[in-house]
Amino acid sequence: MKTDRKIIAMAVICALLIAAFASVVPAHAGSSIDQVDIIDLTAPVIGWEPEYTWKFDAASAGCEPAMPGAGAIWYESQDGENYDPMLTNYEDPADRPVFREGWYYKFVTMVQCDDSHAFSPSVKATVNGAPADFKVSGDTMRITASFGPLEYAKLVTYVNIQDVKLPQDGAPQSYIFKADPYSHAKIFAVGPAGRWYESSDGGFTFDEMPTDGDDVRNFTKGHVYMLKLMVVAEEGYELAGFVNAGINGTVNAFTDTRYFNNHDLGRYCEICAFFPLLEEGALQITTADFSGMFDTYYAGKPVEAEVTALNADADVNFEWFYCSCDGTRTSEKFADGNKASLAPLTSDDMLTFHYVLVTAEEQGTGRKAARVIPYTLYPAGFEDPDPTEEPAVTPDPGAATEPGATDAPGDGGTTAAPASAESGRTRGLTLNTGTIIMLAVILLLLCSTGLLTGILISKRHK
Repeated sequence: MKTDRKIIAMAVICALLIAAFASVVPAHAGSSIDQVDIIDLTAPVIGWEPEYTWKFDAASAGCEPAMPGAGAIWYESQDGENYDPMLTNYEDPADRPVFREGWYYKFVTMVQCDDSHAFSPSVKATVNGAPADFKVSGDTMRITASFGPLEYAKLVTYVNIQDVKLPQDGAPQSYIFKADPYSHAKIFAVGPAGRWYESSDGGFTFDEMPTDGDDVRNFTKGHVYMLKLMVVAEEGYELAGFVNAGINGTVNAFTDTRYFNNHDLGRYCEICAFFPLLEEGALQITTADFSGMFDTYYAGKPVEAEVTALNADADVNFEWFYCSCDGTRTSEKFADGNKASLAPLTSDDMLTFHYVLVTAEEQGTGRKAARVIPYTLYPAGFEDPDPTEEPAVTPDPGAATEPGATDAPGDGGTTAAPASAESGRTRGLTLNTGTIIMLAVILLLLCSTGLLTGILISKRHK
């Protein structure tokens, strides 16, 4: 009986020891990750640069990014077979990485599980809700999502604002206008659909016109007016990286496409149009050949521009600035005189220097005029590059250091079907540090219990 009691006592002690050690190891140690969901990745759209930010869905608890810096690599291919990494560092505007019509793209990132989790043998991966290719190696997973070929379908490239009552001398402001149904865009505004601005110095400076109260004023001859508004794409459509725009189908407008400060809100396009109500004989700026037609200056090549003044009674001083689409100066003066060399923009310039502002002031009279000239990044992404040119595919040093990043994306046995035999064997051996420690402790205690029990039983039989 004493021996039986000793056996029972030893078993109780071992059970308590197991419970004690189990309490030291986190209760969730060895938890399986069955799903890895990447969300809020901005999918490729023609004309836009790649986005590298994304998030984990709540179902991906236990996962964390495994790549430093950008957190991902984008690859591009013209034929869907041979892929090269897209640039992240560049100086030449011609190398600006934008998504192009007809091209194929792959998003590649690495994720890892923390010390208290492990990837399940049946783990699955998605990107923005769609099944993604993946490959597991130990506690790391490489995820690949494919896109393309990119097409114009469901893409907003031209917006026409209709029903705009153009400025006339003595007429009031009007805000009842909208994008026509063929534009697949809609006005984005809180309050009036847009804003009218007024310039009394020939377009040098503008002030917003009041919309209510005693300060409301009508349009006045001799002034220049600007209409500014914002549009977003209709549901099911995306704004292209560059959008052309018009007012009532006849007046060309200037545009600037960008993200809202909160990226989750998506993209918008700011549209600006100028309406001079000039008096007869007013000073004006036009092209040197008097055609009045300015070329669209592409940022990827130098352009020699020349202007002249209409209705000038004396010498005119010209000054050149880079500006935003509404004529707001975004640079110091870069040229004087009626000629200017528009050099290719650097990568740092591209977010603001989309247009050129030319100002003119007549000597002696002080009469002024201004003119905004297109100088845009278009048509980047809207036409295939010269196939005879060598593509610039040098990746950012250190950006492709994760396993297999220099291989063609999607190779190396990557699979979106975790039930395959090869992937199942690879993932079935996945054990993290917490799991190994817990199993070792339990095995040691079980062996000790068996050994002590055997000794006690042998003594009892003796």
